[in-house]
Amino acid sequence: MKKYVQHLQSTEDNIKEFVNNDTRNIRTDFNTPNFSCKIIPSKILYDDSFNDFKHQLTKGAIAFLYHISHNRLIDTVTYDANNFAYDFVEDRFNEGQFDGAKLHWLVNDIKISGLGYPPQGYMQREGFVCHPGTFRFLAAFAQQLNVDVSVWDTYNKFDNEALSCEDWLMFCSNGFIRNTRNITVKQDDVDDINKELNHKFLEVHETRNHHDHNIFNQDIALAQMYNNIKPIIFCKNIKIQKQVEQHIHKPGFFEIKVIQNPWFIPHLMSFKGVGLWIGQEDLVHNDISFLFLYLDINDDIAYLKNYDLKIFNNSTHNCKKLIPEIIDESKEEYLNEFKWASKTSMIPAVMGDTL
Repeated sequence: MKKYVQHLQSTEDNIKEFVNNDTRNIRTDFNTPNFSCKIIPSKILYDDSFNDFKHQLTKGAIAFLYHISHNRLIDTVTYDANNFAYDFVEDRFNEGQFDGAKLHWLVNDIKISGLGYPPQGYMQREGFVCHPGTFRFLAAFAQQLNVDVSVWDTYNKFDNEALSCEDWLMFCSNGFIRNTRNITVKQDDVDDINKELNHKFLEVHETRNHHDHNIFNQDIALAQMYNNIKPIIFCKNIKIQKQVEQHIHKPGFFEIKVIQNPWFIPHLMSFKGVGLWIGQEDLVHNDISFLFLYLDINDDIAYLKNYDLKIFNNSTHNCKKLIPEIIDESKEEYLNEFKWASKTSMIPAVMGDTL
């Protein structure tokens, strides 16, 4: 694996100087393949591999839910101030738990401001492979955002203008989060057995940041929100319950119950943890685990518009309003339009249509 530069402060002047000096032939290597790198809107990339991207969301949700009662990630690392990085204790650190918390954080973080930096990747015959920025790309897919992506157009599928080496570096280094950004430019380290072409794609990686702190923080907050136990799925009748059980990734992974009224869920769970409601028959035809990615840490409720599906964050101040007495005396408008809540998240209709 060839590295062209490491920890370069990615100012415009530094990037121009790096490319012009070209001491390690980055410009030559960038222009060598018979395909070019282009900026492609993400929504074009979603179509080719929609089911695969959705499956990655399901895996991420199952990962953080599976580890919800385990020790928190922060207990398995130490901070190395000299290298601006966390040292991982390999025999204690759980990568799946880390990835799940990371995906949950990004799915919700991008709703307000969008992606901090553009994802990168390359085309296979069956669709787009994202790296680096895999989780940012999946988060954009989860929210169905249209963002620009750096794509090595391996099979010359797109008519978009080809990027120069300098323009590519400037694009990949562009972001609104950090005041100072350090980048490492290198060839990919993906095993050739997992690629159709025996070719090393060039990548831009951000280094020396405290990105992981947000993931550890999210991991702690998830355990608190879920009360260290998996969520409960509540169904309006037995038919819906059987439909859900049929499609859950692992039988017995969730506790599934039947109740008639969704508004009693926070009360029934003692205003702790997370409860999902499905009140509509013939809605579920696939695993619904990915839906738990959409309930943010500070949400009162997440919902799927035009469908009878809701996810309650039972321990919030507003969910604690839903005592049986208030439910019984409340108008449907107050309950159904979430006038009792202050923070809600809506699940994109396109994702709901895939249930």
